[in-house]
Amino acid sequence: MAQTQQPYETPSPFLQGYINRTLRVTTTDDRFFIGDLKCTDRDRNLILASTSEYRSPSSFSSSSSSSSSSSQSPEIKDRHIGLVVIPGNVITKIEVEERTTGTGTNPKRGWMFGQFGSPGGGQRDPREMGII
Repeated sequence: MAQTQQPYETPSPFLQGYINRTLRVTTTDDRFFIGDLKCTDRDRNLILASTSEYRSPSSFSSSSSSSSSSSQSPEIKDRHIGLVVIPGNVITKIEVEERTTGTGTNPKRGWMFGQFGSPGGGQRDPREMGII
C-alpha cells in the first residue's frame, strides 16, 4: 500500500528571522530560558544554544524561610544548561533581546516584554500571527 505523504509545512518565517538572536522563552511551568535561537521547526519547537534556565523558588521553600525581610523578593534560581530543545506546545511567551543605542562602550540592552519584536523594527503579537 502506498502511503500518502503529508505536505511539509515550513517553519515560521517570522521565527526564522530571529535565528542567532537572544531570546527569553517562558514555559507553562513558569520557568524561563535565555539563549541564542539556533533552529525552529513547523511545530514551533525551539533549539537554543548557550542557554540558562531560570525558575522562582518553590512556595514551600519561600514560606519556610526564617526572618527574611518582607520587602525582599525571593531569589530566582538559575543554572546553565547549554543546548536545549523547548517543545512548542509548552511555550507561553517569547521575548527578543533588543540592543538599543548606547553611549561609548556600554550599549543599552533590554527585553521587549509582552510582545514579540519584528525584525523590521515594529512590534507584533505572536498569538495574532499564529506563532505560539
